[in-house]
Amino acid sequence: MKTTVHIKGMMCCKCAERAKKALEKIPDTTVISIDAKEGTAEIESSNPELEARVKQAIEEAGYECTGLENSCN
Repeated sequence: MKTTVHIKGMMCCKCAERAKKALEKIPDTTVISIDAKEGTAEIESSNPELEARVKQAIEEAGYECTGLENSCN
């Protein structure tokens, strides 16, 4: 399932890279894109514990996950 992750605290491309690396550690998850300016990441995942895993990964990277939006596309 494709998901948009809203991330608070990313300010630059290095922040985006750090958040991307954190998201890539989640099993069965692929990072499609990440945008520090917009504060979003697009991911695709089949992980049944996705929401909890994303929140944990983003927080461990030093940012705040402010929400997830699922898409059928």
